Amino acid sequence: MTDTFAAESLSETSQRRRTAEVNEFDAFLQLLQDETTRDQTDRLLVVLRKALRDCVDGFHVCCGLRGIPDAIGFCMEILEAGVTDALVPLCELIEKCTLPFRIAKLQDELRLKSSLVSMLNAVASTLSVKEELVKCTAASAVEQIMARVRRDCTDDLAVGLTMTHAGSTTSSVCSGARAGRSLVSSPGSECGGEEKSDRQHALQLAVMGSFVLSALCAELRRESLPLNVEMAVLRALREASTFCFGCEVLCQEGCLRRLFALLEGRDLQDPAAFLLVEVIWNVLELFPLAREQLQEDGLRVIVTFHTLVRAALVDGYRVRDKEFRNDCLSVCTLLAGDTRTHQYFYESGFTETLFLAGFGLELNLDNEVLQRITGSMAIQDFELKRLAWNLLYHLSFHPANAQLLLLRGALEALLCYMDMSCPNPVVRRWPTLQLMDLQAQALHVVCQLALQGPEKFAEVDGAATLLRFLHDGMDVALRNTTLRVVVHLAN
Repeated sequence: MTDTFAAESLSETSQRRRTAEVNEFDAFLQLLQDETTRDQTDRLLVVLRKALRDCVDGFHVCCGLRGIPDAIGFCMEILEAGVTDALVPLCELIEKCTLPFRIAKLQDELRLKSSLVSMLNAVASTLSVKEELVKCTAASAVEQIMARVRRDCTDDLAVGLTMTHAGSTTSSVCSGARAGRSLVSSPGSECGGEEKSDRQHALQLAVMGSFVLSALCAELRRESLPLNVEMAVLRALREASTFCFGCEVLCQEGCLRRLFALLEGRDLQDPAAFLLVEVIWNVLELFPLAREQLQEDGLRVIVTFHTLVRAALVDGYRVRDKEFRNDCLSVCTLLAGDTRTHQYFYESGFTETLFLAGFGLELNLDNEVLQRITGSMAIQDFELKRLAWNLLYHLSFHPANAQLLLLRGALEALLCYMDMSCPNPVVRRWPTLQLMDLQAQALHVVCQLALQGPEKFAEVDGAATLLRFLHDGMDVALRNTTLRVVVHLAN
């Protein structure tokens, strides 16, 4: 009996709260639409604040159609007229838009998407307000909304970062911007079945049907954007760029070239540089057609990334700096998928820097690029070597890059990993599993360089080294790979 009474009381309280919420917005709308009261700004703000206080758990669905857009429009209008008292209610209203809509009956399900679209468009319109606080609040709200979409639905980024190695695709340790990404459950798997899954998809479809992402892009294209606003917009775009539709909007709005333009001149002390690289990485990975937009500025783009990578190699000592360096190399690997960029790597000196990062320690070279990684066995520096080798493998299909590697001694450094009795301490320092990983990747690079420079391969007695490795190797998979390489070179 007591439990039944408590349940009824809870239900009545919830109903009264919902009714009060709707009535408060209705009262606000009536005052706003009445010619005799529409100019009573103070009274309208009082009613709006009361409505916001009653919306503790989020708005009712009907408020997305009538209530939220009108309230946002009213606050923007009087704010433009110089009424600063509207600033706090407007920001509070935007923040509450990040909460899920409350659904009370079946009819609410039918108008959920249209309410979401209307609410998102209203939030997007606030990005045009001059006040930085409103801009930051709106961008942060979009970030939270996109995070909800990612949390409730599966984003388009690959589950678990995979890295395409030279000649093969194997799993890689996540580093940098990709670190910490976990498996994303499919819609409805954790959320109570089909009903909630439909609501989750409604939010994603609403984002796609609104102009909120276009508004973010328009804001990013503004000149002299304040740093706090720029950071808020970039964080929102980072969430949006985890979906193909978000990447497509970014490219259609011309934002990719703008992102590269903003990246120029940045350094390791600039937090925006990390966000810029991650957004660019997502776009290039999920929307390959985006690379076509960069052809006009191909050399300029490669020079920008070379400057960042070299600065991180010379001056970067924090884990964050090393992860940023590796993220830049991952983006460059995607760019190198277009063979037209290979010449730019050579002309900019990027190939030389990659050679130093990949083989400088094995060849006992002395260069400022090597100071931060000498003797290091950190996972980030291990990934650096793999990323550098992988990128050099792709670049070695270009004759100029291949000749540079052959003349500087890349083959000799790689064959050290094939020599089971190699005395080189740089090679012998790696644990067994990491060494085997490097050996597998080295085999593919050796094969490519041997095809580009057979005379050099014969000069360093590469065939004999591979045959000894085939005979002495303990891992079956490595021996099979070596056998395939030997057969390929023999033909």
